[in-house]
Amino acid sequence: MLDCLIKNGTVVDGTGQKPFIADVGIQGGRITHIGQVNEAAKETMDASGLWITHLTASTFWCKCRTTRCACTS
Repeated sequence: MLDCLIKNGTVVDGTGQKPFIADVGIQGGRITHIGQVNEAAKETMDASGLWITHLTASTFWCKCRTTRCACTS
């Protein structure tokens, strides 16, 4: 089970490829899934119309209510 699942966001992955709509799964403080994610999660957030980068994924992760959140500013 994922700790956090961010659904339907526009992913900018930093590789230079065009942004794409995808889900992002986070487990143990790390992004573990990108794409169409159907795995259960402790918390799910809808990011429709929003951009997701590694920085925003970390921010969403911090909003998940879990003791494994280790955020830096």
